[in-house]
Amino acid sequence: MNKTRQAPSARRIIGMVVGVIIIALGIALFKQAHLGNDSISALNMRIAELLGISLGVQNICTNLVFLVVEFIWGRKYIGLGTLVNGLGCGFIITFFYNIIAGWFGPAEQLPIQRYIRYTAEELAAQDAARKKQEAQDKLPELVDSLAQQVTDLQLALCELYEGGDV
Repeated sequence: MNKTRQAPSARRIIGMVVGVIIIALGIALFKQAHLGNDSISALNMRIAELLGISLGVQNICTNLVFLVVEFIWGRKYIGLGTLVNGLGCGFIITFFYNIIAGWFGPAEQLPIQRYIRYTAEELAAQDAARKKQEAQDKLPELVDSLAQQVTDLQLALCELYEGGDV
């Protein structure tokens, strides 16, 4: 079976770049959420932390090793997407992670933020319950006042109906 390679069109290249960006955004979100990542990304993140280098540089180093192995045993699978993903994904992940961590704070602080949010929600709920109870406590006074006004109105209407002066 003889397959010919397609020439990379602008549409395919844009689609590939958008795909790599989406993958990197997903990895950055999972990293921030502490929900785990795929094994290669998690390995690269941990090695980068241990060596004190950026994820982008670590990702390039690891992917160069994989590229040599792939060049030896799977050269036909290497393409532009292999290079863009292998060389750029780590830097894109770092870019998105820095933005996300800037919005939500470092991932290590998320449990603290959740506790603060829970406490604030609980205090707001207690305040709402207190205001509701105060309104219910005032309700009998309002009902008595309205009942008196209705009685006065009924008496005034009766006098008016009977032809009397109100």
